[in-house]
Amino acid sequence: MIETLKILSELKIDVGQIGTRMSGSNATTTGDDRRCAFFFEVSGHLSDAVLVTAVKTLQEHGKGVTVLGSYPALWQPG
Repeated sequence: MIETLKILSELKIDVGQIGTRMSGSNATTTGDDRRCAFFFEVSGHLSDAVLVTAVKTLQEHGKGVTVLGSYPALWQPG
């Protein structure tokens, strides 16, 4: 997770919220197949060049990236 945060920080992407969820076939008990998935809520739209770069960079570093949604802002600060 630290490497992911470093990449987002270097690209000056505003992270609004971070969530976690245990995953894997044995998610409720301890074991080698237990993994943790992280969910990041960031400012911007997936069509923004900086987010395109972020997704590509994370994938190049071996991070699994799944976009759960990308919505245009209703209001842009002036």
